[in-house]
Amino acid sequence: MIAPPDMPYQQRIFNILAARGFLLDQHDGAIFLSGNSLTDKENRENDRNFLSHLLNLYNIGNLENDKLYIGDEVDKGTLAEMFLRHSGCEGYGLSYDSWDQFKNRVQGVKIPVVILDSFIAQ
Repeated sequence: MIAPPDMPYQQRIFNILAARGFLLDQHDGAIFLSGNSLTDKENRENDRNFLSHLLNLYNIGNLENDKLYIGDEVDKGTLAEMFLRHSGCEGYGLSYDSWDQFKNRVQGVKIPVVILDSFIAQ
């Protein structure tokens, strides 16, 4: 179980969002969108926009300067909606010209969470 009821609410939200695929950090009791997330402002499917959308859509809280502000507790059915409403995709359309290009990359390409299946990061 990723978010048992006896766990503090903020930690449950952290675990649920991480299970949805978001890269998050915790510092001094606060939750932040990780610097490793896709935050490219030119990509409208970036993780910052998608996380902000989910937080607002389900009345969980809001996102300001990559810091999550968690509001009042919502029921588990509402939280489950984040997983059930995902439509998935048929791939990201990314390829490398050669195996050497893939091997020598500094890091992998960042994929928007919006197209990932839930639990992909687990």
